[in-house]
Amino acid sequence: MLNFAAFLEENKYFEEAFASYEKGLGLFYFPQKHAKPVWDTYLDKFHERYKGTKVERSRELYERCLDKCPPEYVSDFMMKYAKFEEDFGLAKRALTVYERCAVAVPEEEKLKAYQLYIAKAETFYGATRTRPIYEAAIAACNDADSAKICLQYSDLEKSLGEIDRARAALKFGAQLCDPARDPVYWTRWHDFEVSFGNEETFRDMLRIKRSVQAQFSTVNYNAEQMDGQVKNLTDAEAVAMIEREEGLAVGEGGGSRVSGFVKADAGGAGTGKRKASEMGANNDIAALERQAQKLREATGKEDGGEEGGGDEEIDIDDL
Repeated sequence: MLNFAAFLEENKYFEEAFASYEKGLGLFYFPQKHAKPVWDTYLDKFHERYKGTKVERSRELYERCLDKCPPEYVSDFMMKYAKFEEDFGLAKRALTVYERCAVAVPEEEKLKAYQLYIAKAETFYGATRTRPIYEAAIAACNDADSAKICLQYSDLEKSLGEIDRARAALKFGAQLCDPARDPVYWTRWHDFEVSFGNEETFRDMLRIKRSVQAQFSTVNYNAEQMDGQVKNLTDAEAVAMIEREEGLAVGEGGGSRVSGFVKADAGGAGTGKRKASEMGANNDIAALERQAQKLREATGKEDGGEEGGGDEEIDIDDL
């Protein structure tokens, strides 16, 4: 199909070549892997032929391509689309395409996509127009990438003379950075406070650092970190850890020696306690039945006598 389309173009049958690409897209469509080279060639040849003379038709082709495009190919076609808008369309539409790209790409590509979007927005409209983009990027990216964007946002505000806004960006990003694993972030904030802060703001930074350290240093009884790897504990190891950390005496087989707890038997939790209560109830019922039997015998009901009849004395002790 590609060879036939190239043959038509060489002989100046351009529209017939584009019709050949359309037929090829009917045969190879997303998410098939052969759809990407067809779309790439089709769009490149169309731009080469018409450039900016058929803008609406070019936009329609891009929208069709992106409608079913898999996430792993979105960035490639979005970049072409945005470049086309920069060259032959409007800057506002180009920024819209960059925004769509940043939203649609996979998570691991969002940082680069937003950084490109921010750079283009700053080129077209100035630095102050990038603030909402920074805020959207911080909300959309993962924690590590959001912290990097917070540093860039702080540098932007610092260059504009907005020291309080720069400090606010650093405070927000600090919640996402463990001081033990990301010392670069805290070094940057330390240098910022040395240059632009005072004693109060420096103490505030130290207070936040201690709070974040405590947040990232919580104790987990279900897993134990050894040599940089997380090891799941067995029941026996978990019991031993609880005894060691909490000072509780836990018996063999998981039975607690703490007073007030009832040990369950092999039938399941609470089974022993339930069986004991049932046995007690059964014993009480049997005793009552024996007592009733003695009363019936004493009153002569068992022999067919009338109620209250009979001269036998009733031995109270036998009841």
